[in-house]
Amino acid sequence: MHLLSQIQCLSSYMDSETYGHCKGVRNVAYMVATHFQMNSDEKEKMVNACAVLDIGKLFINKDIFHKNDELTEVERELMDLHSYLGYKLLVENDVPEEIARIVLYHHGRDKPVLKEVPKMTEDMESIIRIVHTIDTYTALTEDRNYRNGYGRDDAYRIVTEEENGNYHAEVLDYLYEQNL
Repeated sequence: MHLLSQIQCLSSYMDSETYGHCKGVRNVAYMVATHFQMNSDEKEKMVNACAVLDIGKLFINKDIFHKNDELTEVERELMDLHSYLGYKLLVENDVPEEIARIVLYHHGRDKPVLKEVPKMTEDMESIIRIVHTIDTYTALTEDRNYRNGYGRDDAYRIVTEEENGNYHAEVLDYLYEQNL
């Protein structure tokens, strides 16, 4: 099956909120890749990965990720597994390893489960930081069941204060300047 067909097929299984978030992140990733003149191979990998970024949520009880309150510690640990579960699903469906690894690391590499998986390569680190930045900023500006979306000033501040430098500063500035 052609990669684009695989991605479309897999994303069709997501609930509307998750699909909408992934679609939004994918669209912003395309804008960022175009603005920063990424080569076509990197752009394609990044955009395809963003289309299924949260596919691993298929394996998480919907009551947890649609909860109207803050997550408990156990629920947060379950949610943190979605990137690993998404990685496994993509690999098992013959999606290229580089795309699957972007999904795997889109929330960073400090999760305990990630000690048992393929390492992030240096050449992928920049793309992953870009995706992480777009995903985090976009998620903060979106309305969620448990909170209203933050304005761009607050989203920018939260990313810069809470991500401990694990974001792409130029991309964050671009997102802020474009009022995305």
